[in-house]
Amino acid sequence: MIKFYPVCLVVLLTVLCGCDRQKKVEQITTVDTSANKALKQLTHKEGFDPESLNKLPLTQKDFPYFMLPEDYKVTSFKVVEYQKYYFAIHDKPTLLEGELYKTPIAVEPSKQFSESYFEKKFNNSMIAMGAELLNESEIPYQLYEQLPDYENQSSLNIGKKTYTYGFRNADGHPIIIQMTLNSPTVVVMEISPDETVMKRVRFD
Repeated sequence: MIKFYPVCLVVLLTVLCGCDRQKKVEQITTVDTSANKALKQLTHKEGFDPESLNKLPLTQKDFPYFMLPEDYKVTSFKVVEYQKYYFAIHDKPTLLEGELYKTPIAVEPSKQFSESYFEKKFNNSMIAMGAELLNESEIPYQLYEQLPDYENQSSLNIGKKTYTYGFRNADGHPIIIQMTLNSPTVVVMEISPDETVMKRVRFD
């Protein structure tokens, strides 16, 4: 009987190793499958209806609609009459089209930029205005990598939460405002009328 113990031990170890490898394969498969599912859910406009946003008594004179805390300033900005841009909405990049305003945010030279302070003040100002919170989570970088020309049409915020708000101004035009803290930036879009018409036809 003693002579058979080494053989049994080898067989047992082989079986255990095989089971361990199978578990690892199953774990990897599960992770990959979850990632694939997330990527497949990247339908650019599904699940978000700009016309459902709160209507606020704000006019074009109030553009770009956000306020900065004391000692924080806009360093430069660009306005593009029409552009496609990926906004973080409901935990995924969402492609929208319209007039785009984009600006980096800086602090006075005598002060130090505080991410937590700026984040708090920005969110409080959006809430006080009555804007609807559309995103407050970190968007995985892998989701952006699957999108065409994402580098020129998005504000990546790797490792940090992206805050996005929306509302309709006094004229009924949907406005999206997004704040990111990787190279602090605020992006504002007035969604084009063609976009809202296409959205209404598709989902009504």
